Amino acid sequence: MIALPFAGGPTSWLAIGDPQDAVGSIPRAGAVTVFPGSPTGPIAEAGIMWNQNSRGVKESAAAGDRFGRLHGFVNP
Repeated sequence: MIALPFAGGPTSWLAIGDPQDAVGSIPRAGAVTVFPGSPTGPIAEAGIMWNQNSRGVKESAAAGDRFGRLHGFVNP
């Protein structure tokens, strides 16, 4: 779980990776849920989940991909 100010904004957003998440019937494909930040903290009801079958994400989900595991950070 990480909290970072995305795109240089004034509030931190919360990103939670679940590399064990199934995508439909694809086991351990993985997913990431991102919650936008606000001055009082993350906005739970505005969370968006992504996986490798989500529009704009490269490649396709496959069993054991474990998308969402943390490899490191890049500070743009």
